[in-house]
Amino acid sequence: MDLNKEIYLTKQEFSFTREENILLNLFIDYPQVLNILTRHKGFIVGGALTSVFSNTKINDLDIYFLSEEDLIQCEKELLNISRSKFQTKNATTFLHLINVPLQIIKKIIKTTVEDIFDEFDFTVCMASYSFEKREFIFHYDFFKHLAQRELTFNTNSKNPVHALLRVEKYKSRGFTFKQKELFKVIGNIVAMKINTNEEMASLLEGMYGESTKEIVKALRTPTLDKENFDLSKFLQILDDSYNHGSIALAKSSTITPLDDLPF
Repeated sequence: MDLNKEIYLTKQEFSFTREENILLNLFIDYPQVLNILTRHKGFIVGGALTSVFSNTKINDLDIYFLSEEDLIQCEKELLNISRSKFQTKNATTFLHLINVPLQIIKKIIKTTVEDIFDEFDFTVCMASYSFEKREFIFHYDFFKHLAQRELTFNTNSKNPVHALLRVEKYKSRGFTFKQKELFKVIGNIVAMKINTNEEMASLLEGMYGESTKEIVKALRTPTLDKENFDLSKFLQILDDSYNHGSIALAKSSTITPLDDLPF
């Protein structure tokens, strides 16, 4: 990201005491957790900040790091406190460490927060809070698009498939998604030139929902995982997975999936 062209607002220019207090109050009964995140220079990035600045409920905290050493040590110390976790190769989610799920993001380690932003799909998610420095950093369009309730796609995003799947969630929260942005997402997906079923499975991995998990599992069966990606077969897997999910939903009145993971 070219910082000569992009303008970032930090806590040095503006005071966000109320928003900071909302975040820190999540740790008021868990000072040890806050201390660990501070010592290892963790950042809250993404949806939690979107929620704080739009005055909506925080569903979870996604914690990122600027070095692998900080990530490894932080995760190790948190595991010593709580073993209640859900793990993938992309993240470790602690379900009961604080009052909301806390996710240690392992897949993305960058040298700057701005580079982490480039991994995100929409500008309304491009905000961060540093535990160490006690400051916020925002993408220059974060507040404008949040105020407009408008989804603007980041064409540098490494996973446009996730972006497409997340649109409905944001639309249910009152965000608009213009046709121009849809074309950007589709263009990025086409440009990726997905070659194998494993490549598609990796793009879908980490998305919440039983149907998505079934799709990933099907793509990784021994008979399919090494095959070239075939759109017609993929569409059949989609139909089978979502039909199966509809049957399961009809049989159960209490299905509570994990809240949305970042990948």
